[in-house]
Amino acid sequence: MSATAETTARTYVRPATGLRRLRKTWYGRFVLRLPFYLLIALIFAYALFPFYWAVRSSFTPEGELFSTPLQYFPSHPTLENYRQALSTDFFRKAFALLP
Repeated sequence: MSATAETTARTYVRPATGLRRLRKTWYGRFVLRLPFYLLIALIFAYALFPFYWAVRSSFTPEGELFSTPLQYFPSHPTLENYRQALSTDFFRKAFALLP
């Protein structure tokens, strides 16, 4: 009876594998989490790109909007699109209706 109690009381220690050893270090945890961080950065860029493109298009002169090759930063930014939008009668009337 004591032999079986003695065998069940012993704890089994698993040998440390490479992955377990890697998880214990700070750089190992970083390396294991890196794919997750890259995925989050990709989703973040994908979600914010339309907002960037709208702002970029508002500062790009009308003649350069559809030019090729594509430029991600306008070479000659201008406020002409804002001047044109704010000077239209429709825009002025819309602001006049606000309380």
